[in-house]
Amino acid sequence: MHPQKLPSALISGNVVDGNGLSSFKYVLVDNGRIVSVSEHKPKIPSQTIEYNAGQNSYIFPGLINLHTHIDYNLLPMWLNPHMYGWDNRFEWRANDAYHDAIRKPISYVRNNLQAQLRKKDDQSPNVGTVFQALSEIQAVAGGTTILQENTDLDEGCHKYEDRKHILIRNTGTASDMGLEQKDMVGSHVDFYEPSHRPFGFSNQDTSNWLPKKNESFDDFVNNYKVGTIKGTLVHLAEGRSGVGLPRQGVDAYTRNEFNAFRQVVSLLDPKQFNSTHFGIIHGCGIDAWSNEHIAFLKKYGIDIIWSPVSNMLLYGDTIFTPQLQREGVLTCLGSDWSPSGTKHVWEEAKFARYFFDVLDCPISNLNLFKMITTNPAQALNIPAGSIEQGNFADFFILHCDDPTLTPLEALFRYDDKNTQAVITAGVPVYGCQDVFSKWQITTAQRLPKEMGEVASSMFVNFPPELNIDVEADFHELKKLFQSQGVSEFSLPLVADDTFYQSVIANLKKYTMSYRQQVRILSPNY
Repeated sequence: MHPQKLPSALISGNVVDGNGLSSFKYVLVDNGRIVSVSEHKPKIPSQTIEYNAGQNSYIFPGLINLHTHIDYNLLPMWLNPHMYGWDNRFEWRANDAYHDAIRKPISYVRNNLQAQLRKKDDQSPNVGTVFQALSEIQAVAGGTTILQENTDLDEGCHKYEDRKHILIRNTGTASDMGLEQKDMVGSHVDFYEPSHRPFGFSNQDTSNWLPKKNESFDDFVNNYKVGTIKGTLVHLAEGRSGVGLPRQGVDAYTRNEFNAFRQVVSLLDPKQFNSTHFGIIHGCGIDAWSNEHIAFLKKYGIDIIWSPVSNMLLYGDTIFTPQLQREGVLTCLGSDWSPSGTKHVWEEAKFARYFFDVLDCPISNLNLFKMITTNPAQALNIPAGSIEQGNFADFFILHCDDPTLTPLEALFRYDDKNTQAVITAGVPVYGCQDVFSKWQITTAQRLPKEMGEVASSMFVNFPPELNIDVEADFHELKKLFQSQGVSEFSLPLVADDTFYQSVIANLKKYTMSYRQQVRILSPNY
């Protein structure tokens, strides 16, 4: 996060606990941490800000998203030539349509990060600052307060390490995670790449593709040896799982990649490896019914970060997480990127709710709530994910139009139109105007109508010293992308983006047909 003054605050209202239940509580915050949570109003220092969220709102812990590529958040959904039909991630990344719609414009912007955006204004921020700032709006609108660091799909690792998050915590910034500066949470896109050069189309025979270790794996091993790794998030074995497509079966390379990783890690000390808090993103090459695979994951303390929307849109298939959870494997949710994922992790949880309902899986709302709060906090061993003394003072306040709904019923019924406020380190960064008034913040900016009708009723608080003009900078950044062939931006709110809504609606229809195949493979569900 961008450094800022962290005042004392007393926040009161219907506080949601780790069981998804609410009761009226007072939450005292100081220096970015929760000092106390109590039923009775505590004694507070003078100058403490007091904010009551209201009787029709729920105060949730800030949501945690361990899988995203924030640089792509401004791009719309990608209507690619093989939707639901790719075998693995290396196929579509070699496709010409991917190059033209995604890689080319993103690379152009990244190559101009230091350029001044508003040419006629000497005080205007550079492209990189605006790019980062505006990309975060989509995440905070969905209640996210911790987000995976920037990762480049085409470079395979976090190439732009100096671009820290502004509004919310960055898994790659030690201070944001409460870690010492020497320690790290590392993110990697590719531990492996195939021995064969992938062609940019689907239905390839990948049985003879051998996984080759690349530089990011070596980086991980080197840091592992010196003991500075406190968390690891790695894209691994991403592709068709075979769970809902039994005729095609699992993509051979995707399974090979997981087995290659398993072979290397099995030579390491389990106790030391557990200290890396290793999370596999996607993991579609894992056989959730294999005793050998499950035993490996549990022995080495490996968690799964699941992105069902992206998996389904790209591969028409996904790993079967209910079986993993039944076996005791910790599972979290991640939104992935805008071209084939959800806008934020709250929306990902809502699709997961639909997915489980269609497949008749006995996964509760509480289970899903934990997958975006306490599970990712446990996965990285950070003081977050619940409203408790000593934890980060990060909150997501949801306005509930129907007072008869429980907190979790409200969470899965409403969308980002009902976001009342998002607070990180005790300071509001997004929400309704009255929230900023309570903190006496006069620099919060209304989102422009160009970002959407619902969005234009909301405010965002960027540090004044960054000189960000949301309306002017959004317009200029949009022109920069348009020069590279991007005709439309992804609107930050689900409530405003009708194109996004239509893609998700079609995915839900596909999921209904997918259900029949999963039933064949797993009749117990």
